[in-house]
Amino acid sequence: MVHPHSIALRGALRSLRARPTLPQQRFFGVSARYQAEKPQASFKSQLYESTQARLKRERAEQERFAQYQTQSPGGRYAALLFALVFFSTGSYYLGSLKPAALPTSSTSPLVDLEPAQHNVSPSNLQAAWSDFVEILGKENVSTTPGDLDSHAGSDWSSYSLKENEKPFLILYPSTTEEVSKIMKVCHTRIIPVTPYSGGTSLEGHFAPTRGGVCIDFRRMDRILQLNKSDLDVVVQPALGWEELNEELTKDGLFFPPTQVPVL
Repeated sequence: MVHPHSIALRGALRSLRARPTLPQQRFFGVSARYQAEKPQASFKSQLYESTQARLKRERAEQERFAQYQTQSPGGRYAALLFALVFFSTGSYYLGSLKPAALPTSSTSPLVDLEPAQHNVSPSNLQAAWSDFVEILGKENVSTTPGDLDSHAGSDWSSYSLKENEKPFLILYPSTTEEVSKIMKVCHTRIIPVTPYSGGTSLEGHFAPTRGGVCIDFRRMDRILQLNKSDLDVVVQPALGWEELNEELTKDGLFFPPTQVPVL
């Protein structure tokens, strides 16, 4: 005999077994709809994160730029000056390790040579004046305007004289030793030198185009040595050809400065 409660319990169990079908299908339906919507929400999240990262990078760059702008101009100038001095010093040192060889040919083109550098500042020339006075004596160092003008050019020269092309002073040596001492001073002080003798050049050879000093050789006009057998004579720079011929005629010789036509 089956108890009534047992029959009721079995019926309830069958009812419970039959009913979960609808809720389970409903649950699966919601889950599928959630899965369909999930990729769209993930894309928005990625887009938001990408935008935030880009904004952070831009803010960081702006902050770095603002820090650079807030640096003082003096600091930037000092840094630039330091870099310039550093690289210039390094380049000079590397270049000085093997200096360029000087030309050995006597016919080197002027375009291959470095331009001459002179120091004709008033302070340098005034300091050299005292050196010249010690070598020659004050009476043989002239700065008078008349001497400067007469040693700058001549009326028969083809060179057009310029107002600023005048020597600073005129020197009157009498020996080779004095000339050597003068040239040592000019070499040390980088002073240009113009020689002057008779002043008869038609081409303007004695024009002091670089200023500096002029050496007048008027006190050096002697014949030093005559070699008759070699037809050779050694003279000082201020000896004129007419004075030379006066001495040579005593030995039956003459110096022809130009060709004389035979009539």
